[in-house]
Amino acid sequence: MEKEPTAFVSTLIHEMAHSDLHGDLDKLAKQMGEKSIARDMREIQAEATAYLVAKQFGIETSTASFGYLAVWSQGFDLQSFEKSLTVIDNEAQKIISELSSELHERGLTIDLREREKDPLTDEQTRKMATEYVRNALTVQRDVAMKLESVPKLLEEFGQQEQLLSLVYQQKQNLDLQMQCTDKQLDLAQKLEEAKDRPKQDQIIEELNQSAEYLKNLRLTFDDQTATLSRVQLRDKVGLKERYMANPQKILKAMARKDATLGSLSETQLNYIAKSAYIRQNYAKLLNKNPNEFIQKAVKRAEDVEAIMAKNGSFVEITSCEKWQGGKIFDGGELMHPKVADTIIKEGEAQIRSLKQEAQAKGKYVPYIQCEVHVFTVSEKVLFLLLILIPQAMETDPILI
Repeated sequence: MEKEPTAFVSTLIHEMAHSDLHGDLDKLAKQMGEKSIARDMREIQAEATAYLVAKQFGIETSTASFGYLAVWSQGFDLQSFEKSLTVIDNEAQKIISELSSELHERGLTIDLREREKDPLTDEQTRKMATEYVRNALTVQRDVAMKLESVPKLLEEFGQQEQLLSLVYQQKQNLDLQMQCTDKQLDLAQKLEEAKDRPKQDQIIEELNQSAEYLKNLRLTFDDQTATLSRVQLRDKVGLKERYMANPQKILKAMARKDATLGSLSETQLNYIAKSAYIRQNYAKLLNKNPNEFIQKAVKRAEDVEAIMAKNGSFVEITSCEKWQGGKIFDGGELMHPKVADTIIKEGEAQIRSLKQEAQAKGKYVPYIQCEVHVFTVSEKVLFLLLILIPQAMETDPILI
């Protein structure tokens, strides 16, 4: 049958006394001035020790102990018992000291409940609070510096969605760090004011949890920074540069995200991709303001519909130099091929006249160069022809 806890504890202490006292019987006999230590004396010593130790810790074993002692003390003379008193007392005090030390180290009472702790002193709470405040203020200074750089990053990244998203994530993280440190400063003040141990322990637990949360936030911020750097490195060649390298591919990707671009016909998108004027004048907007690029490019693509010939061809004047008589074209003009042909013929006639006059006088012959792009459509595919109009417009007319 399983013993009751009280009996079990009593037996355990009894055996501890046996182990300590009777491991070397010759030594104990010499200490007591006896030739030997009889079994009845050993049992009385162990049980008496167990009784004293149990009593010290409020464990009632008198009924069992007295019966046990009565059995083993039969025929045991008083003089022999008196010799054991010192041995019993010393052993009982030794075991009491060991058990008390162990319980204290574990923070327990004799019934294994957590022992009530003494309140931390003012000096202890002040020292702990000071350390938390120092750490919180250090983090706040670091966070404040990083927050100051956020507007500059937002401006730098313009409308680059992925980079902006990463910066906003970092901003949210920094805001949480600031809130966390504000809470730590508040808890540190409460810790200094707390006087009872349960309240002190509660605040310390909250401070430790807050510190762990802050640590994780800062690790996350470092990961976000590393990701931002990788994306920046990957996108070092910006949207403009990628557009210049492969305009059709980039336009198609942009059209999938932008409804305005997506509403254009394939011919209109091909025009934007092939237009030298758009590349020279609008592509620079792509890195900082792609929406403005889209608005301007779409406007030109829509204008094409109004000036296109029946066969789908049209002309774009990319650039044209000025001469003494003025300008033949303004750069960026879109026009019907026949209109362009008429203007070229008129300009050519004026320049030929000036050339003849200059040659008669032995003077400089005017030189003009225009870059004219002719777009033609065949089976819904847009083709581009480049025509340079050099010296005195000496070229065949553009008649389509």
